[in-house]
Amino acid sequence: MKEDPNSHLRPGELARLLEECRGRAEERAEVAFAAAEQHPHLAVCPACREQFERLAVMDRELSNQWRGIGAAWQRLSWGDGLA
Repeated sequence: MKEDPNSHLRPGELARLLEECRGRAEERAEVAFAAAEQHPHLAVCPACREQFERLAVMDRELSNQWRGIGAAWQRLSWGDGLA
């Protein structure tokens, strides 16, 4: 069964789009632009675009937190002579 191109994107579709666009753009707006190119529905549907942008922000925040944890772990294990 073919999906209706005008129907809202499901969470799994939004996550897949984010995964595909993540490496191509650094800024939040660029990620949204790249995703709209991948899936034109994002260009015409404010609700789906807003959900995608929120997902992209949460993804970036989690990524930044993991980088911070990794850096702190390195300082702890190497900087203090524990390793």
